[in-house]
Amino acid sequence: MRVWKLIPAMAFLFYAASASAQGWIEYVNTDDFFAVNFPGEPRVEEFIYVSEFKSPLPSRRYIGEDASGRYQMTVIDMHTTVRPPGRQGVELRGAMAYAASELRRTGEVTYDAYGEIQVIPGHQLQITLPDGRRNFVQIHYHDHRLYVAEAIVAGNMPPPVHFQASVSIVNEEGLAIRYTGEGTFSF
Repeated sequence: MRVWKLIPAMAFLFYAASASAQGWIEYVNTDDFFAVNFPGEPRVEEFIYVSEFKSPLPSRRYIGEDASGRYQMTVIDMHTTVRPPGRQGVELRGAMAYAASELRRTGEVTYDAYGEIQVIPGHQLQITLPDGRRNFVQIHYHDHRLYVAEAIVAGNMPPPVHFQASVSIVNEEGLAIRYTGEGTFSF
């Protein structure tokens, strides 16, 4: 008997959840080889990222915003890094650590750990920003590209899993890369 009373409440919650997700799209980019859910078509900003070893690297930031927050994927093309003499590959291998250290400076770190997608090594951060918003960050390096996914939401919002769980590295056809285990990743 009580189950029937729950149905209208459950229907309302389902409607509210689907209404808040309206406008979200799966965005697949075969130029920068990633896919992620965005609240509508993202705007794109091109800029130069300066690496730890001062390499000027061409980069793009894909940004989507809605009432719940700002969602962005930054892709840094590391094909033209300086690679200091005697330290070949150091800039590439340290790219995730450097990006994470720069992001840590933006607020109070509340989560800082290894993370991966599709067996691609990465790093995850959760940072409370000075204005109280929270930044949920994923950093990954694949095929000479550094990927930094950020979801910045109000401090009282739940974690933005609809964005975080959708981050994927794709191939030239837009299909998610599927590695099967260890030994498949190299710099």
